[in-house]
Amino acid sequence: MPTGRPTVDISDTATPGGRCPACGQPLFGWMEAPGSDPGDQRLHVMDRCENCRLGLEREDAGEALGDLIERIEEQVTKAGEATLEVANGTSVQAGIGAENWSALDLPAEPYLVNPKALDLLLEHEQLEISRLSYPMRAAMAAMMLTLLNLITFNRNFAAAALRGRLHPSTARPGPAAYFVDTAITALAAIPVAIISVVLEGGASLARRGGVLRATIRRRG
Repeated sequence: MPTGRPTVDISDTATPGGRCPACGQPLFGWMEAPGSDPGDQRLHVMDRCENCRLGLEREDAGEALGDLIERIEEQVTKAGEATLEVANGTSVQAGIGAENWSALDLPAEPYLVNPKALDLLLEHEQLEISRLSYPMRAAMAAMMLTLLNLITFNRNFAAAALRGRLHPSTARPGPAAYFVDTAITALAAIPVAIISVVLEGGASLARRGGVLRATIRRRG
């Protein structure tokens, strides 16, 4: 029986992110995420497809992702296959961290792929995934930093400080935050490492590891 409610096309509520390059469905506003550089004060707007879960930075509009697929196609043409290792946008650690997920590398990598979205993108170029794995060791550091990001002022504090990219003068919201984050990281390092092993180990077994490694070949 008719309910009397108007029928609304979900695409009518899509953001200016446009259409997903993988499956053609609307892109919706997802989150605002900080840049990876401690000096980057901007928040980068990320859109996501609710069908294949592909994530794109709105400002980039998929250009960098198109370049990545083009490089893969060229490598397959030359060598017969290509290997891609990227952060998995549908991983457990991505769900835990959201905008604090340490593997978000904005604006350097303005996209987040996952096995479904990657497969659809490759299909457009007559390519396919021949082998897919979730290497736990490669994802462990990202899981640890993600958990630490939930309790520190500065994103990816340990990595940025060790590499000399973050100093007391550049810490947010001020120099005191640098020393607080140092203390928190030192005290939490061991328990966070143990929790990370458990979480990432289970995620890898469930095929939701933080890193996906795909071997790609020509379809058929």
